[in-house]
Amino acid sequence: MREILFRGKRIDNDEWIEGHYGEYMLMSGVSIHGISIPKKETVCGSICYDVEASTVGQYTGLTDKNGKKIFEGDIVKVTGLWPDRDGEQRIWRQFRVGEVFYYHGAFFFGKWGLQKTSEKCIEIIGNIHDNPELLEVTQ
Repeated sequence: MREILFRGKRIDNDEWIEGHYGEYMLMSGVSIHGISIPKKETVCGSICYDVEASTVGQYTGLTDKNGKKIFEGDIVKVTGLWPDRDGEQRIWRQFRVGEVFYYHGAFFFGKWGLQKTSEKCIEIIGNIHDNPELLEVTQ
């Protein structure tokens, strides 16, 4: 079973954090988005940080070739042999760059699905929030 984990950028210091995500409604009617991180030294067992909602992305359950967790919004580079379908012919691609996103129950980059067997070919090179120019170059 895949670990359910989220990543988001903290509002107070622009730092990326990983943990459990929740949207909370204040009594004033304002909605805030937070990621909580378990901390044994606190009374309630976790600390919640406000994050920018647009930066929240779910963990895919995969890691790249360097062991880094791959999240929605990451920009990945795939090298090595990668199968693609073009009608009935099998084509092998050498290089792809794309944004990781969730669609219909699966994680993709570009129009290609992410698979456990492809982890050794994938490298995170940035994310769409901090490095959008990485996608502009490849389009």
